[in-house]
Amino acid sequence: MVTDDKDEEEGDATTLAIEVEEEVEVDGECSVMHLGSLLLVKGVRPQTMKLRGLVEGVPFLILVDSGATHNFISRRLVAATDWSVKETKPMRIKLGDGYKSVAQGKCIGVDIELENIKVAIDTLLFDLEGIDMVLGISWLASLGEMWLIGESRSNKKWVELKGEGGSNCHQKIETSKLVQQEFKELLGRYTEVFKEPKGLPPKSGKEHGITLLEGHKHVNMTPYC
Repeated sequence: MVTDDKDEEEGDATTLAIEVEEEVEVDGECSVMHLGSLLLVKGVRPQTMKLRGLVEGVPFLILVDSGATHNFISRRLVAATDWSVKETKPMRIKLGDGYKSVAQGKCIGVDIELENIKVAIDTLLFDLEGIDMVLGISWLASLGEMWLIGESRSNKKWVELKGEGGSNCHQKIETSKLVQQEFKELLGRYTEVFKEPKGLPPKSGKEHGITLLEGHKHVNMTPYC
């Protein structure tokens, strides 16, 4: 811990920074894992896909992240349920920005339903924000052959996963053609004026044009140099 020397002499120390050793192990044993896009959920990267699914029958927002080595579930949500948690040794988790945190605890055989896929997975407890679960390589590898379009072969049949649209997607708005009563009366009074056009307008009796002086040619070059 780094403190301000001046304040320390006066008896009150002000904390300026806390120095943390990145390689310190917890209880002597830590497994270093990687959680690729935890801090980048709002701006979903090309290697991630957000899905809506059911976890033990509860609606969840799930992030499929090929940059994460393991599966993670929100510690807060698990605490609010009666799901059984297996105690594990602390494990160091490396986030996408390089910061390292510690996760502890695991849910075994969690039932997940995505589109038309039903699987049971093991997932680590972690403090997630903005999402409820992360499915990483450990789950993706179990599906076998994968395609970039989100199709996979599961239980000897092809399935397709469709991610949720980003926040930048524009919704199509369809407006009904409602005409106020007063406009209807006006249109009915002047039907000749408001006729639907059935072709090009009639030819005018007078043609407007610019007549050049005799002997002059049409301008064929820009007037500006």
